[in-house]
Amino acid sequence: MAVYKLIKLKRDYTANWTLLNPILSLGEPGYERDTGKLKIGDGVTPWVDLDYIKVDMDDVVIDPDDLADVLN
Repeated sequence: MAVYKLIKLKRDYTANWTLLNPILSLGEPGYERDTGKLKIGDGVTPWVDLDYIKVDMDDVVIDPDDLADVLN
């Protein structure tokens, strides 16, 4: 059986991210609560210059057994 751990992303509203313009550590995610968009830091680039992560939903695979474990 899989073991699940809670992972919390650094999160804030777009206006706050833009105002603070932090530099996220290498691999550190930042989530925009109002847009649902995600950026991943590289350790040198300010927030406003990072690209959003793009995911093609056709490439996302969810194992129904794993999903059932999470929902139960």
